[in-house]
Amino acid sequence: MSVKSFYKAHIDTIEKSLLSLDFDDVNLFVDLIINCKGKIFFTGVGKNGHVAAKATSTFSSIGVPCFYLNPVDSICKKIWQQDMECCKVRTFIHR
Repeated sequence: MSVKSFYKAHIDTIEKSLLSLDFDDVNLFVDLIINCKGKIFFTGVGKNGHVAAKATSTFSSIGVPCFYLNPVDSICKKIWQQDMECCKVRTFIHR
C-alpha cells in the first residue's frame, strides 16, 4: 500500500463517518459534557467497556471529572452511595 492510498483510505472513512453523524445528537452530547456540574460515569461491558475506559481516560486528561464504572461492579450499593448527593444522572443514547 502506498502512502497516497493509505491517506486516501483514511480520508474516505472519515468522509463516510461524517455523513453518518447526527449533529443534533453530537451537539447535545457536547453540551451535556461541557455543562455537567457533577461527575460523569462511563460504563460498558466487553468491547464497549474498553471504549468507555478509553473515553474516561481521554476526558480526564482534559480536566473533565469522570470515572469508568464496571457495570458488573455497580451492583454494590456502596459504590453509588459516596457521590449520589452531588451527581445528576443523564443518559446519552447512541442510536
